[in-house]
Amino acid sequence: MESDQFVRDFSDDFMDAFSTYSCNRVAQKFVTPYLVVGEAGESQVFHSFPEISRYLQAFLDDYEAKGCKRCHYTNLAVSWFKITIILVFRMPKSSEY
Repeated sequence: MESDQFVRDFSDDFMDAFSTYSCNRVAQKFVTPYLVVGEAGESQVFHSFPEISRYLQAFLDDYEAKGCKRCHYTNLAVSWFKITIILVFRMPKSSEY
């Protein structure tokens, strides 16, 4: 399916952006409002590109400090909604990489 290839291409580009440790490059992959749901179910909504960038920088700093050079995905599942496209990425805990 052409749409599935779009998601794979997006995901691959996200992984490439992630490996640069550039919060601005990674943040450009998202749009506002950007909803984050944490492991405990708490949610945060970011309404601007700088907010998203600052939020992602904490992840990137942590991964870089731990020597993570790249990330990848396994078992990518694509679900389509009729009203819009929603992509969900699960950011792994530091113990998972």
